Amino acid sequence: MKRKLLKQISTEWRSNLWLGIELLIVSSILFFIFDATSTIVRIKNTYIGVDITNVYRLTIGWKTESSPTFETPQPQAGETEDDAWRRYNRDNYNLRLQQIRKLPGVISAASGSTSPYNYNFNGNPVRITGNAPDSLKNQENYVNTYSVAPDYPKVFNIRGINGETPEELSRMLEEGKVLLTSNAVNTAKAGLKPEDLINMTASFDLDSAGQTYVIGAIIEPIRRADYEVAFAGTVLMRDESSFRNVYIKVKEGYDEQFLNALTATDSPLNHGNSYIVEAKPFKEIRDNLHRNDDAQLRNMIICMGFLLLTVFLGLLGTFWFRTQQRVREIAMRKVTGAGNRQIFRRLMGEGLIILAIATIPALGLDALLVHYGILMYSQITTDIWVTPLTEAGVVFLLMALMIVAGIYFPARKAMKVEPAEVLRGE
Repeated sequence: MKRKLLKQISTEWRSNLWLGIELLIVSSILFFIFDATSTIVRIKNTYIGVDITNVYRLTIGWKTESSPTFETPQPQAGETEDDAWRRYNRDNYNLRLQQIRKLPGVISAASGSTSPYNYNFNGNPVRITGNAPDSLKNQENYVNTYSVAPDYPKVFNIRGINGETPEELSRMLEEGKVLLTSNAVNTAKAGLKPEDLINMTASFDLDSAGQTYVIGAIIEPIRRADYEVAFAGTVLMRDESSFRNVYIKVKEGYDEQFLNALTATDSPLNHGNSYIVEAKPFKEIRDNLHRNDDAQLRNMIICMGFLLLTVFLGLLGTFWFRTQQRVREIAMRKVTGAGNRQIFRRLMGEGLIILAIATIPALGLDALLVHYGILMYSQITTDIWVTPLTEAGVVFLLMALMIVAGIYFPARKAMKVEPAEVLRGE
């Protein structure tokens, strides 16, 4: 059967050649678009590294000297004017956090240089030092630095990959240790796992100070947004007294009570040179940030669906017309004793063999897309061929289903025609 099919395909090579070229082009286009769409969907559905449930961002404003209630700290004994301002800001910050923690329903509060759903990037080089293997010491890694207060892991429910709780991570930050994301250092080159970095030391070029920290724990990668892959990152404690944002986690069902107490005219938070600008839930921040991104993804999925429908109708029409042109051939086979099932197998086999032949050069084009890094899958995985081969397999199955549908329905109709009526004019 297979030899006869191959011989028939080679005999009709002119018509089959154009059909194969059509399948080759369609396969490559579907492969590229399917990769782009599936990669974006997978990135969006990947855990962002933090939990923003019932978390608010409190923005703090600072009064100017023109304000009638502006306060100027007086230097104490041995203090310079700059020292007095640092003390004033630090005391104001600590008092503000204490007052926030006393509000109804507040679980924890902390400030930080940045937060999820914010495209700020504070890049710093980091080197593993101390008792690290030489292969790690020679690496210079570039990370996004989160300078935070100790309770930051409690607010965003950050956990270590070894099961460290947010409370344990907060204690590590209080002790002056640093948290590294699992993708911060390429440990595979040294034959190590990310958790093997725990208790090693790391040098950060923070403000050109070359500070060294002990690595307390390895955490999941933290992404800045739903549609962005995770950068290498580090979380460490630094002086937060000048930061404008405070992040607050509230108990379930206490949102209204918390907001009412926070925005009351006699709120204890409105004092000194600071004042409340706004309190916004992170779910609203996320929705505002991704309004255009969600629309683009929705449009991409619609375009992908429209393209699949167009390709389906095109291939359906091509094989439908091709099968209708062979009604006489089907009648002849029935006259010579071929059954319906045998004829079906022959027609289906011919279409699928042509698809398989066209897939071979299509895989070559797909390999070029992989080699030159044109595909998006490389943003979310380090494998070279597993993901693109899987995507190529999905595209092959989709096209096979289209071809089967394009052959099945007209062939089924042709089977019902009496051979004598078709061959009357022969």
